Amino acid sequence: MTYEYLGEWLRLVPAVLAALAVLVGPGLAVVAATTRLRTWTVGIVPAVGVGVIGVGGIVFDLIGVRWGLWPLVAFTAAVAAIAFTVRRLVRADGGGEAPVGRSGWLWIAGGTLVGGGLAALQIVRGLIHPSTISQTFDSLFHLNAVQHVLHSGSGTSLTLAGFTGDAPYPMGWHNVVAQVVNITGLAIPEAVNATNLAIAGVVWPLGCAALVATMLPHRRWVAGVAAVVSAGFAAFPLLPLQFGVLYPNFLAVALLGGGLAGLIRIYGLPRSEPRLTRGELTVRVLLMLVAVGGIGLAQPNAMMMLIATMVPLTLWAAGAAARTAFGAGNARRGWALLGAALFGVAVIAVVWQFVRPPQEAAGWPRHHWPGQALGLVLTGSLPSGRTAWAVVILMAAGVVALVRRPRNLWMASPFVMAALIYTAASSWVVGSGLRMYVSGVFFNDAMRIAAFLPLGSVVLAALGAERTIDWLRQLIGRVPGDIARGRIRLWGAAALGLVLVYGVGFVNPGLAERVTVFRSYHAPGHLLTHDERALLERLADYTADDALIAGNPMTGAALAFALGGRTVTEAHGYNDASQDVRYIAAHLDDITTNPRVCEAIQREGVGYVLDFGTDSVLPWDPTGFDYSGFDDVRPNAYLELLAREGQAELFRVNC
Repeated sequence: MTYEYLGEWLRLVPAVLAALAVLVGPGLAVVAATTRLRTWTVGIVPAVGVGVIGVGGIVFDLIGVRWGLWPLVAFTAAVAAIAFTVRRLVRADGGGEAPVGRSGWLWIAGGTLVGGGLAALQIVRGLIHPSTISQTFDSLFHLNAVQHVLHSGSGTSLTLAGFTGDAPYPMGWHNVVAQVVNITGLAIPEAVNATNLAIAGVVWPLGCAALVATMLPHRRWVAGVAAVVSAGFAAFPLLPLQFGVLYPNFLAVALLGGGLAGLIRIYGLPRSEPRLTRGELTVRVLLMLVAVGGIGLAQPNAMMMLIATMVPLTLWAAGAAARTAFGAGNARRGWALLGAALFGVAVIAVVWQFVRPPQEAAGWPRHHWPGQALGLVLTGSLPSGRTAWAVVILMAAGVVALVRRPRNLWMASPFVMAALIYTAASSWVVGSGLRMYVSGVFFNDAMRIAAFLPLGSVVLAALGAERTIDWLRQLIGRVPGDIARGRIRLWGAAALGLVLVYGVGFVNPGLAERVTVFRSYHAPGHLLTHDERALLERLADYTADDALIAGNPMTGAALAFALGGRTVTEAHGYNDASQDVRYIAAHLDDITTNPRVCEAIQREGVGYVLDFGTDSVLPWDPTGFDYSGFDDVRPNAYLELLAREGQAELFRVNC
């Protein structure tokens, strides 16, 4: 991070707070109307909020009302009112869990502040400036999709007519960013970065803390440790912000911890917690459905990871409940529970087979041998193999803790399932039916799946921290004198906290390497040069508001929509463009000799052309479309040069 841009980052703070309001506000209103606030409910709040935003965008599109801030407020109020009414009708009592207490909330808040601050710092170091954009192929789609929401007033995920044809697409992240633009008036790049900082700095560590606090309800301090440790992995949050770029996955993975916390309490885990009444269980299931919808509307593959994690949790919870039933002499209930669990797992197995992308989209290669993949998983060193020893030591201690307390093995479910799926994608034989079944849901993309592993690793590290502190307490207990023991505890706790923060955030080779790679993926040139971006941001000086601009999207010209506010013929790399648009792209350089070019231009209403040269964002052509007509654009009787920034040029079409 360079201090010359410190003022710009400070000016982004209100936008980060606005993003938090969008991410947390709707969910908090609905959760507070549904049940009492507990650690698991705080974790699930952002997922519920994204669910409300996503469903609201669909509903308002169906009734023909523009989607924006005030429709979101109205829809949130309506959903909260419905939730409160249902709570009254089923006589939900809020659950019998013990209140969290001031110290519990302070541990969660403090851990989130430290862990979130460390995670946000890495992103800021990688971006350098608040207006930086990802210089990747997928950035074309995501930035322009945000502009699509703002321009069209439609936030629906069911169909992006005029943008992706009529194909559905999860718009949770894009809707959140669009609302941040509505609130702050910022340009899309700044709103994107503010939103991502809010997700990495609050939603992610808070979800980790909520999950661990739900698993270990009587050791509140461990939740704070979990939030701090959450910043220590290169695979998340940095990796999906670099690779792809995978903004929807980034949001969905951040929501997963809170979603798992809610699922665990519905399953009656841990068994030491009081059982839920039927009314309370009803409202929690309904709340969980909204949260799962939010995760799915952010990115469905995170919802599928949640479903995968349900398999061991379902079997464990049903087995524990059946054992209790058999012990009480109620064999009928015991067998019914086991049968229901096996039926549920069978349903998941069938869903897993059919709810997936097409097989041709799952052609990613393997990267490692099985032993290598397993080593990366167990050391938390994905994707580069560079290890943060503070995290590895805690994870190893967590494994020891599970071995010594088998009753807690269910807590390893998030880690085990993510590890299995990652190992399949990363190291199993390409083309095998088993690999396709296990990891084809995630395109067999090991980098995409790697982002799921830190959540389970955080749980192991938290268990390891608990085990380590218990062991140290035993050692301190042998020290003679109450005053001496008290001083050792006080100074020892402070020293361990500093070591943890230093080891997670600063002596972390994997994280340092990932920040460097992250910065390279955001450096100007891969998608847009400084000159090209400058020209896009000046389009309003040369073109009318309703102008239609043609250009090769693969050179970054498509970002005239997101950065210049002007409609383009092709907004991203995979467009359902008309035959006329295809003809213009292939033959524009023949405009002086081929009258069909002007005829196509007139039918489409193209008024301007952007020439960003021949440098493509990708070294290969993923679409097969012919853009050679933009390769040699020169001023002539039909193309008038209006503006130039370096090698980037804007032409007016005179047909």
